[in-house]
Amino acid sequence: MNPDIIFCPGGDCPLKETCFRFTAIAYGRRSSFVSIPYSRRTNSCDQFISNKPKDEEIAKLAYFFYLEEGYPSGKDKEHWFRAEKELFERFNQN
Repeated sequence: MNPDIIFCPGGDCPLKETCFRFTAIAYGRRSSFVSIPYSRRTNSCDQFISNKPKDEEIAKLAYFFYLEEGYPSGKDKEHWFRAEKELFERFNQN
């Protein structure tokens, strides 16, 4: 994980469970916002970083699993969910 990330305390923010600034694990020093940057007026957060992998990344890894397993048919969903889980774990452990 980037040591210079500013974490978010979360509070009552509705986005906190999907935000890397809240869910990431800090190793070493930890800097946090004093208050949550979420705006109820705009229903958004200018500091939001998603903790979920992008569809393009999932598709690439799922395709790799497809190739690795010898082009099996009917396992597309299995490959997709496996790729999604693996990328989510990688992203949230770094």
